[in-house]
Amino acid sequence: MMGKRGFTLIELLVVISIIAILMAILMPGLQRVRTQAQLTVCRNNLRNYGLTGRMYSDDNDGEFPYSFTWLYATNTACAWHNEAKNLDAHPELAGCMWPYLKGQDINLCPQFNSVAREMGCQSCGKTGAIALKPQYGYTMNSYLNGDGSLYF
Repeated sequence: MMGKRGFTLIELLVVISIIAILMAILMPGLQRVRTQAQLTVCRNNLRNYGLTGRMYSDDNDGEFPYSFTWLYATNTACAWHNEAKNLDAHPELAGCMWPYLKGQDINLCPQFNSVAREMGCQSCGKTGAIALKPQYGYTMNSYLNGDGSLYF
């Protein structure tokens, strides 16, 4: 009677190296697919922001909100990454567009976390004082309602 024959060390190393080579070939392709999916989510979020802006405009005689208080009731610098100013937890801080946006998971692009951590918040002037944990990642162009003309 013959004993059980298992895999030799060489055979196992060959199989592991083939799997490693296949993974090295597939990983960049999978990363591209993941990035493309995240960009699709961002585009869809922007589309939904456009729709909510249109709904706000329809409800307010064709007027767009003031661009510095559309998300927060007051012009709150650096609130976008301050977890203590999250509008779901503190609706009293919310601006005029928040009723159209709350409860929707469209306020942050999936790729924005890495961009925000890499770039930081230069405009805050308090580097390191507030943890950089993005709550919101989109903003409104100040020229949309003519607000930007005040700064020239």
